[in-house]
Amino acid sequence: AKRVTTVIVDEVKAAKFYFVIIDSTIDIGRVDQFSLSLRYVTSEGNAVERFIMVAKLPGASAEEFYKLLLQCLQSLGIELKHCRGQAYDGASVMSGNLTGLQTRVKEISPEAMFVHCCAHNLNLCLIDSADCCVNSKLFFGTLETLYTFVTSSLPRLKVLEAEQQNELQKTILTLKRLSDTR
Repeated sequence: AKRVTTVIVDEVKAAKFYFVIIDSTIDIGRVDQFSLSLRYVTSEGNAVERFIMVAKLPGASAEEFYKLLLQCLQSLGIELKHCRGQAYDGASVMSGNLTGLQTRVKEISPEAMFVHCCAHNLNLCLIDSADCCVNSKLFFGTLETLYTFVTSSLPRLKVLEAEQQNELQKTILTLKRLSDTR
């Protein structure tokens, strides 16, 4: 992992300018995880996007995101002043014009243009597309009802696990609540 990170950091330093992509999600242990990826152009002229790290996010404020971003970049020896772009979700903590992360990054690197993350944009488009289709609303509504029915009863969950064991003879899968992201 250290070798791969070293190669990526060397490529970023050779490119000089880069783009940060930051997100956070709460993991199964209810720990807020900060993820950092960098986008840059290699010396061969290829635009690449590289996942850099995941770190525990101590809080959910723009200041906490900013401090952690600075720590991560400093630990890699990458200067924030060379950042030319930033992509986050649309939450005000990230994209806010007054006190959001994007504003704090622009204080150090005024050329760091903010764009709404492509993956988040795609997710929003898919949600809206599925929401206007009667068949998809019925399908996802049925899935949610099925989830509620099965998970609201321990005996029903045990029947599902037993049937999976008989049919799959592998690891028992768990049901997950329907969400816009899934």
